[in-house]
Amino acid sequence: MPVVPAPSLATRDLSGMNAVREIFRLLASRGPVGSEGHRASAFVLRKLLERSDVSPDARDPDDKDEPTLLMSAAYYADPPLVRLLLELGADVHLTDASGGTALMSAALTLSLSKSAAAGEVVAILLCSGA
Repeated sequence: MPVVPAPSLATRDLSGMNAVREIFRLLASRGPVGSEGHRASAFVLRKLLERSDVSPDARDPDDKDEPTLLMSAAYYADPPLVRLLLELGADVHLTDASGGTALMSAALTLSLSKSAAAGEVVAILLCSGA
């Protein structure tokens, strides 16, 4: 049976909820920070955010806690994406269904991984008023 490639971003419906789901899917499926897969998906995420009607405060419709994009970017310790979302107007004070914030997500990742990227995200969020 032939393998059917996934549709390119150019042929996908990237409006409304479809764009939100695509962005959260990309966030969760990327490789480690600095890897080729991570760099490629960072480029795609930037383009999706810039050309779609997705709010920088969009929430994951498929996660019961409804984290925002900023919370997810903080959890995945992605400083460039955190900066981009803040530039686009993401609110550092929003909470998810459990009362968690982007800063709490970043702090959790930092406590578990001790990664420099997670520490950088914590610093970025603190400098942004979190």
